[in-house]
Amino acid sequence: MNLRPKSLFACGFVAGFVAVASPALAEIVYDNTTNSRTNAFSPSSQFHDAVVRTFGDEVNLAGVSRQVTQFVVGYVGDFSAVTAANMGTVSFYANDGVNYSGPNTERPSTLLWQSNPFQLANGANQLTIAVPNITVPDRFTWVIQFAGTTGAAGNDAGLIFSDPVTVGGVLKNGKLGSYNDIWIQTDPSNADSWALFTNLKDGSGNSLPANFYARVVAVPEPSTWALAALGGSLLWWSGRQRRG
Repeated sequence: MNLRPKSLFACGFVAGFVAVASPALAEIVYDNTTNSRTNAFSPSSQFHDAVVRTFGDEVNLAGVSRQVTQFVVGYVGDFSAVTAANMGTVSFYANDGVNYSGPNTERPSTLLWQSNPFQLANGANQLTIAVPNITVPDRFTWVIQFAGTTGAAGNDAGLIFSDPVTVGGVLKNGKLGSYNDIWIQTDPSNADSWALFTNLKDGSGNSLPANFYARVVAVPEPSTWALAALGGSLLWWSGRQRRG
């Protein structure tokens, strides 16, 4: 099929618009970084053992952008001496597994993306991770796994509590973004061992909403930009034809 020069221009306009506009119009589709608390959650201290566990939060996204380009998480490190073994990994899972306790409690199952391991640090940390345009559904679970920690004083790490969520999809109970529970994989060798936990406490024994400090930034999928750009180019072409 032969394209005339003006048609080639229109196609080039679409491609250029997608390439330039997508990064420029990234949006925050989930944000729970405004109301952070100093309390951190550690799986080892919560369950009184040193088993490395995978745990995190199920989030519901606002807006329409679903290609994640950046993920921000807050954690606290408590190390007398940080070693190369003290690492963390972030993963995204689709909630398409077996129901845990009824409707809308599908377990995390399909792995969507996993970060490279990163070195943990002492104190309160905000970690920003570049994500390679991973497409996620409106609802997914992000989890973290700490390695090289024992749960003892001077060798532990935990996530920072934060609530309420300021940007997120509206839930049935009127909250934004995340229910007051978290997912924990109680047996790393069993893919169906994900369980929901709500009764979380800080170091002083106070109950806290089970929501973690996190932010999700995304851009629209290429097909969305292509349709928008194509519509714009067709309007431009129509105007050119009328004026010609």
